[in-house]
Amino acid sequence: AVHVRQTDKLQLDKPDSWQLSAPIITARIIDCAGALGFIGVFIASDCASLKADVAQRVARSGLRVATFDALLSRADSQPSHKDLSLDRRQNAEDCLVECLLMSRCGALLSSWSNVSVAAVFFARKGYRQ
Repeated sequence: AVHVRQTDKLQLDKPDSWQLSAPIITARIIDCAGALGFIGVFIASDCASLKADVAQRVARSGLRVATFDALLSRADSQPSHKDLSLDRRQNAEDCLVECLLMSRCGALLSSWSNVSVAAVFFARKGYRQ
């Protein structure tokens, strides 16, 4: 599983400190999957456009890609949990579903977030992060 915290991470950090672009994320996913012998990856993010871009790039590498169609903000810089135009309950449910899906994968490649920590918490023994 891959979880990339993007929207509110950008708000918390200095703009020049955040260097993870779709090509860099994709390269890390491909390297990690290869090192672990995985043939596929589940991708989750709080940024809809980044999630779609990375999923397409990873799929072109030959890895199988799975995603969950979570309710996310249409504004890439707007965290979904702070977007008042979204159904808050649906957004929370979708976040939990993605978290539980990530916990069922064999390993986690992630940026720091409460969601990635929860995925590790719900995972079985032997989960690699």
